[in-house]
Amino acid sequence: MDPTQIIQEMREEYWREISSAEAEGEEDRDQVLVAEVGGERFALGAQLCKTIVKAGRVTRVPRLPSHMLGVINLRGQIISVVDLGQLLGLPSSSAGPKARLVVTESRGVRTAFLVEAVVGIEWVEKSRVRSPESLQSAVKAEYVKGHVAPVKEEKWVTYLDVDRMVHGPELMVGRK
Repeated sequence: MDPTQIIQEMREEYWREISSAEAEGEEDRDQVLVAEVGGERFALGAQLCKTIVKAGRVTRVPRLPSHMLGVINLRGQIISVVDLGQLLGLPSSSAGPKARLVVTESRGVRTAFLVEAVVGIEWVEKSRVRSPESLQSAVKAEYVKGHVAPVKEEKWVTYLDVDRMVHGPELMVGRK
């Protein structure tokens, strides 16, 4: 056998093993965006977070519930803006210098959630996600997917269910 062919086969086998190990590792973990609201930290499934923009001017819409702040025009698309703190039953999110709008998309519906700060994006092992009942939280239980301790965090973070929030009764204003 030709030594260069043997080396080439060994390389191909090496890279196949590495890519299959990475794929297996991703099945056992979720990527989450960690954000701060009302002095607490929350995790949102990163696959549903499409973009993060600096909190700017929001156009008010009459007769909306208080947790719905209005709408923004993001690259020609009108997106509703929701105060994540108020939606979860916490004090209103303050629009300070670190405030951001986390734009999510769930089943074709885009929604921007106002958060006080974005902490970062992390991988979380699914085995580290605890049931929603495992810790006491002041947050509305119907929006909690579980509790998780991300690697960089020293305390538990509430893992939110973006699908339930976006398609829940509080945000279904005017939709049938």
